[in-house]
Amino acid sequence: MRNGRWVGIGLQLVWVAAVQAQEVHGGIGYAHIFRAGGFSFTSGYLQPLNAAASSVRHRVGGDFWYANTDVASQPPGNAARDIVGFGVRYDMELARCCGRLRPMLAIPVQALHSSIATAEPIGGGGVTPAVVPTPESPLPPEEREGSAWGWSAGVEVGVRVTLGPDWNLQTTGTAMYQDVYAGSSTNGAWAIHAGLGYRFGGS
Repeated sequence: MRNGRWVGIGLQLVWVAAVQAQEVHGGIGYAHIFRAGGFSFTSGYLQPLNAAASSVRHRVGGDFWYANTDVASQPPGNAARDIVGFGVRYDMELARCCGRLRPMLAIPVQALHSSIATAEPIGGGGVTPAVVPTPESPLPPEEREGSAWGWSAGVEVGVRVTLGPDWNLQTTGTAMYQDVYAGSSTNGAWAIHAGLGYRFGGS
């Protein structure tokens, strides 16, 4: 009997996913990670878990994040760090509280890859560190050349503004805990984005 109940719930979720509109979204903004910031881009896909007529909409989906930020120990504007993240998210939206405005809350979890390119030697026209490491004061792990894999989890809040039947404007702010470098001097990060969402499919 219990197995039949779980099968029924599973079939109901599959049916909801099949008939409700899915959504893709993308946005640009600013990210601050490892004590420095820079350009940020995010995109994703959302699949509904309940009916579109619900006052609170629950969705799950996938995320992609790319950021090109400064390295804190190098001169400002160096844009020496590339960060790529991909993962999953849970998204909750208040659909009927504020007219065209739809407040939202999301929980993203991502795998992260952070890389810093090898700097050119002094005199070669490349970017050189503003702080020269010494045996007594080495650079923290997150500011050394090379790359590393890790993960992040966060809380995202924002608002979506309905522009038409299929389009919406959205702005979000995300606070993250990240764990990429062993012995890192900081584990906090945040990002803000503005962009568009597009709904498709459904019946």
